[in-house]
Amino acid sequence: MTSIQSAVGEFLLSCEAEGLRPSTIRWYRSILGRFATFAYLSALAQDVTAHEIRVWLQHLRSEGYKSESVDDYTRALHRFWKWAAKEYDFKNPMRNMRYPQVRQAPEPKTANLDDIMAMFKAAGDGMAVERDRAILAFALDTGARAEGIVNARFSDLDLVKRSIFVTEKGRKTRAVVFTKVTA
Repeated sequence: MTSIQSAVGEFLLSCEAEGLRPSTIRWYRSILGRFATFAYLSALAQDVTAHEIRVWLQHLRSEGYKSESVDDYTRALHRFWKWAAKEYDFKNPMRNMRYPQVRQAPEPKTANLDDIMAMFKAAGDGMAVERDRAILAFALDTGARAEGIVNARFSDLDLVKRSIFVTEKGRKTRAVVFTKVTA
């Protein structure tokens, strides 16, 4: 018989073994830890019912959580219970629950010229000013995320073609190009 807490621990270990990003694992740990605390009366994972899960999700709504947040919690619970049902050979209590639709991301906002100038001015006059301004110019040219910029390597840089490979969002690698001024 497996407690909810121990099932959550095994699930997180499984996520690490699969190579999920640390931020994703922290997200699962946060959500599932809250649920395990809520469902502590059901000491065994296989005793948790769809009713208890629905009560908890409704509790989140009544506490003022936005629909998008409750949908995120629901997605995490779906993944956990699907894994737990397979791992411990019992019926998934969420098998009849709707999986939330993926929301469309809002259109990205374009940078305002005044804001861009303010960022360059904020880079200051110190020893790192050239580096800081180069990072800003690179980010503006390429749309690269901070993770991609920080993890960029000189070995992936081609100054002739003015391009570099950046790895972002865990394991996604893409080539980005930048202007002559940024080079």
